[in-house]
Amino acid sequence: LPATNGQKLGVDDYLAQGDALAELDARCRPWQEEARRGAAPPSTFAPPATPLGDVWNAEQFAATIGDDFLWCEPLGGWRHWTGTHWQLADQGEAMEQARLTLRKVGREAADKEDGKVLTYLGRQFSHARLTAMLAQAQTLPVFQRRAEQFDTDLWALPCTNGVLDLRTGTLRPHSRT
Repeated sequence: LPATNGQKLGVDDYLAQGDALAELDARCRPWQEEARRGAAPPSTFAPPATPLGDVWNAEQFAATIGDDFLWCEPLGGWRHWTGTHWQLADQGEAMEQARLTLRKVGREAADKEDGKVLTYLGRQFSHARLTAMLAQAQTLPVFQRRAEQFDTDLWALPCTNGVLDLRTGTLRPHSRT
């Protein structure tokens, strides 16, 4: 229900204050109309930027290497783009990319003289924090792939110098898709 004087109230609170049910219905009607149109009810909550933590680390990881790594659980986990194909990455490669991400973010924070981020980053190079970063990154849509998204064209033959279309005999460049 709409807040009154910054305090949220339930139906029983309105009725206990002497408000008529018709008055309560009139106050809620704009929300009901918006809900019918698919709009969310008004909110005073504005989510802050992602706070420093594992999710923030994962978002930095995505911003730094999002195009070159992806996660596909059914195909064994992390994969990286070699320039010709998506190759299974071992845990060490993913960890190294996570460390490189933190170093890059650290350089940017130093350039901006952002002491809060620099202090935070100093505690993020442990195995537990790096593992947590990668675990969160696996859940980000930018990395998520399903096994059926790979090799969707059965007439495409990957070669070292491109992808051969077996229907037409044409060679096209390698593609991440």
